[in-house]
Amino acid sequence: MPEISEAAGYLVALLHSAGVATATGMGLVGMSWQEIESWARCNDFEAVLSPKEYRAIWRLSRAYAAEMASASKKGAKAPYAPVVETRNDEVLREMIGAKVEDVFASMLAAQKRD
Repeated sequence: MPEISEAAGYLVALLHSAGVATATGMGLVGMSWQEIESWARCNDFEAVLSPKEYRAIWRLSRAYAAEMASASKKGAKAPYAPVVETRNDEVLREMIGAKVEDVFASMLAAQKRD
C-alpha cells in the first residue's frame, strides 16, 4: 500500500473503525450518512469530529467502494504506482519486461475468448 501521511492517517483509521463500506445485494457501496452518524454517536465521536471530517470519511468510503468495484475487473492494475528507490538499467529493464508480459498475456486471453 502507498504511504499515508500522519495528517490523513487518522481519517483512514476512523474510516476503518466505521466499517469502510457497506455490502449490499448489488455489491459494495460507500457508507450512507446515516451509517456514519450512527457510528459516530455509538462511539462518542459526535462532539469531536468536524463536518469536514464527516465529509472526508463519507468521501473515503465512496472512493474505497468505487476502487473495489474497478479492482475486481479482470486485469485491473494497482491504483498507485510502485515506489522505486533506484532506477538503474536493471530495474528499468524488469519494469518494462513486466509491462510487456502483461500486454502479451492480455492479447493471449483475448484470443482464447474469441
